[in-house]
Amino acid sequence: MVSVFSGEVTRTWRFPDSEGKGHEVVLYHHPLTGARAAMVDHKELHKSLGTSSIFHSAETRLPFEAGSMKGEIIILRDSMTTFAYRCLVDNKDVPEATAIASRPAYDRSARETRPGPQLQVFSVRVVEYCTSMCHVDNKPITWYAVDASARLANGQTASTRVHRRFRDFVEFDETL
Repeated sequence: MVSVFSGEVTRTWRFPDSEGKGHEVVLYHHPLTGARAAMVDHKELHKSLGTSSIFHSAETRLPFEAGSMKGEIIILRDSMTTFAYRCLVDNKDVPEATAIASRPAYDRSARETRPGPQLQVFSVRVVEYCTSMCHVDNKPITWYAVDASARLANGQTASTRVHRRFRDFVEFDETL
């Protein structure tokens, strides 16, 4: 469970499809504001941009397709102050990548089969920015459009554009 006071959270799920190709699903959610977006195989999931807050329904489902498989990201409001997240692919629960990565070093099962595209990031750049005013305290908020490109193991290029606030860069820097 995640508290509404946690700030933005990211959940990642990796799984192979029936042909053995790896896929990755990522959810970005801010429990307090409800802002959310999702990506499937490094591409923005159509209609995932929106809100799922404590003031909305108790469950939000974001359907997606990955290869030949159908899935959905589920955002569950457990209470007025907590959220939980699930990913179903062909009606089966997919464990979060962080749960797999956090297994002890002696548990090799998490490391021998790591589905999902392997990436080599080669370009990250800010392509534009804009400033808006916060509706609460009337302070400026700077938003950046960031283009990122990566080369997949199969030689293809995956690209995406994300929008981030200056605060997101500060919080990221503090985690390093």
